Amino acid sequence: MIPRIDRIESRGLWLAVNMAVWLGVVVLYSHSIEIWHALVAAFGKAVAGGTPIALAVLLVALATVWGRRLLGGLSWPWAAASAVIFVVGLLATDPDFPAKRIHIPEYFALTLLVYWSCRHHLPRQLAVWGAVILAAGLGGIDEILQGAMAARTFGLRDIGINAMGAVSAGLYLQSLSKKVPLQPFDSKTFSYAVILLFGLSLL
Repeated sequence: MIPRIDRIESRGLWLAVNMAVWLGVVVLYSHSIEIWHALVAAFGKAVAGGTPIALAVLLVALATVWGRRLLGGLSWPWAAASAVIFVVGLLATDPDFPAKRIHIPEYFALTLLVYWSCRHHLPRQLAVWGAVILAAGLGGIDEILQGAMAARTFGLRDIGINAMGAVSAGLYLQSLSKKVPLQPFDSKTFSYAVILLFGLSLL
């Protein structure tokens, strides 16, 4: 059986393996424009432009069903706040580049992935909002990678939209009524997290 990377006992190894996964996802995101070009070539720009919206709706539907059926319900004020940020983020993208709408569901999903990786190693609130901060920071790295590509551009607006996807996911996680059992505060893990965030800030 393949060991679950969220349950690796060695904190250093856990952080190294999961960070590699998170950065790998960001690299995939930065190259996802090729999928957009393929969709435009196959179906036209109008149809392709609706694809990010369709994916966003699917993600919201899955998150709602997951929260209500599997985790015992949602706290609707938190869920509503999450939905508002999600929709505002979609509307804030550059209308001339509809492919950028995918940033919101991408960073919503990445935040959930980071939280999943961290939930057994950190207290719940630190896992939730640490995932938000880390995913938003990775969104900045995504834009830096895009700025280094000949066919892509770096955008501060896009960094903000990536962060809105992360915040929306954080609010969604807050809305879940079934809590992961609280983990005791681990100063060693917290130190690793601080070092990681400091390293990201240097980038």
